[in-house]
Order: sequence, then C-alpha cells, then structure tokens
Amino acid sequence: MSQRVTLRTFTGLLFLVGSMMALPAKAELSVTRGSQAAAVTPESNATPEWNYTVRPGEKFGEIADALLSKGIPAIRLLQHNGIDNPAKVSSGDNLRIPLAWLQRQPNPARVSSVTGSVQLISGGDGTKHPLTSDSLIRVGDEIRSQAGTATIELADGSVVRISPHSRLAFNRLTQYGKSGMVDTRLRLNQGEIETQVKPVIEGGSRFEIETPSAVAAVRGTMFTLRTAPGMTDLRVTEGEVSFGPPGQTRRIPAGYSASVSTAGVGRVNIRRLPPAPEINPLPQQLKQLPAQLSWTPNGAKIGRAHV
Repeated sequence: MSQRVTLRTFTGLLFLVGSMMALPAKAELSVTRGSQAAAVTPESNATPEWNYTVRPGEKFGEIADALLSKGIPAIRLLQHNGIDNPAKVSSGDNLRIPLAWLQRQPNPARVSSVTGSVQLISGGDGTKHPLTSDSLIRVGDEIRSQAGTATIELADGSVVRISPHSRLAFNRLTQYGKSGMVDTRLRLNQGEIETQVKPVIEGGSRFEIETPSAVAAVRGTMFTLRTAPGMTDLRVTEGEVSFGPPGQTRRIPAGYSASVSTAGVGRVNIRRLPPAPEINPLPQQLKQLPAQLSWTPNGAKIGRAHV
C-alpha cells in the first residue's frame, strides 16, 4: 500500500528531489548541498595550492596580473614552478599557485526573500535591524530568525535558507579574485539551515558549516544538518561529508547518519540509515492543484520529500 501527501499550493517552481529521506521521530532536518575543495584538511601542515591550467592564447604576464595579489611579483610564481623563462609557459601547462598568493576580497551575500520576523545583527557595531529583501550580509553579520524564514544568496550563486528559530553567523565570505574559487564558512549556532551550494573549483574552494559541537565540510554531496543544545546531527544521502569535532572529523558516506554530543568528549556516533522509500513520480510540470505525491512505505515513522 502506498502512502501519500496532497500538494495544495504552488511555491515558485515545483521540483522533486530524486530521493526521500527516512527520518526517525523528532528528527526533522534540512537538506544541504555543498562542495569542499580537495585542499589540505586542518590536520595537515602542507601549504594549500591551486593548480591553474593555462588556456590557449594566454600569456604568463596576463595570468600573474589577473590572479596574484599585490606584493607577490610574477617572478615568484615562476620560481615556485621551476620556470626560468615566462615565454616557455604555453597552453595546457599547469601552474601551482599557493592560495595565500591569490587575490582575494570579501564578497557580501544578498537576501533574496524574507517571511515573518527575522533580524540582522551587524558584525561591525552589533546593531539590530529587521531583515529585508535585498539587504547585504557581510562577514561577521548574524541572522536570527524568530517565527520567520530567510533565503540568502551567496556571491557564487549558492543559496542558504534559514528555518525558524535559528541563528546563523557568516564567518567568511571570500572570493579569490578571478580564479572562480570561494571560501565560505558559516556557523550554525541554533536551529537548522537548508543549503544548495554550486559546484566549486577543486583544489582551493571551501564550504564549511560549524556548529557548537561539530563541523561539516562538504565535497559535492547532499546531507542534512541540525544543531540543538549539546548535540549536532548529520544524515548523508549522497556522496560523503567530513564530520565531527574540529580536528577529529570522520568521513561519513551516503546512507549513514552521525551525531556529536558535547557530553561525549568528541565521540562521533555513526548509524546506518534506513533505505529511502520508492517515490511514485509526479509529472515534471503540474498545471493544477491539488495533486498527490505517493510512495511505498519502508517502516520509517517520518520521512521528508522536498518539492
């Protein structure tokens, strides 16, 4: 026998995520998509670098001017790559560039929508203002939602939706010049967020969410994250997530959940998730409502489908 829900209203474009998570009771979590660079982990002492592939027609001088920060002469990049003559650099060559040498600038996020009561707390002077559409979010700012929600668009097009009764701080919003790489670090102090992060360039980009008890660093995956006093829960449905207390993360693969408790001295508890139920697909476009979404039950008490 199939279980079903009835869709009665449209909210923007309607789409169906290709899986449905099975959740235990009282474990309502939000979906996060992200990417983590293949750069070094916090435990490594290696210098993080980015490999740039020279494009047809590019000259070394043009590359250095476009990518290197002020104070880093082009000759240093030649020496770093063991090149004695810039004329030898040609299409298809790889240049190793330390991330610390790249141009970088803070790039504010923008509020795309707000519903209900949400506050913006300035990281500069601590003042509080009602959050409104088109507001800019800068490094150090914090958003606190009471009974409302907010959708934030980052500079690279990634989107973060903040659920009610949540607190989200923006610790880093950095773009590495014209390289296309970004370094985004958020801190979820309370509640839940739902995030869709655009794929980023491997080798230097970073997307990380910290909570009071854990950190989640993402590599092209889909996962759910929620934090409450003393506990952070994670569920992975695609790819894998590096998750755990800072400096003690473990790779959690798809099909598993993990939790960290502040009372557990940093222990990561890992469990297998029940299989996702089989969803009976809807038409790609619904022209009228109500419509019914149904699925085959799999024994889980609660599930969540995103439409």
